[in-house]
Amino acid sequence: MKRKARLSQLMALQEKKTRAEIARRVNTAAQEHEKTEQTLTHVQALLREKANSPGQVMTAADLSAQHWLGTALAGQMTTLKNRSEESQKRFNDLKDQLNLQSQRERIVAEKALEAKRQARAHAQAMADEAMADRPRK
Repeated sequence: MKRKARLSQLMALQEKKTRAEIARRVNTAAQEHEKTEQTLTHVQALLREKANSPGQVMTAADLSAQHWLGTALAGQMTTLKNRSEESQKRFNDLKDQLNLQSQRERIVAEKALEAKRQARAHAQAMADEAMADRPRK
């Protein structure tokens, strides 16, 4: 019976370790999403700044540079929006996985505790039986 209790305890520790790994991945995904959002906000601010620049006389080269910069920033903004959506989805998936793992860990821990109780009860029953078989003085 002790073997079952020990095995259950080891399974609970393994589930706890798995949950910790998933939690680490959730934190990494959250940081990645936050960084992407900050970069996206920065690019949007640059685009607004370029769009709101005062009307001034420009040469053809200035216009060409402005157009190239606007196009490049718009492309980056699209890429960052897609990356942000992907990182948000990955974060949500990992968070769901973490919740499931927490439930699994709790169930395995309860089973380990029950196995430990059964092992103690069995040991106590064996000790009581041994005491009952011993002759009294």
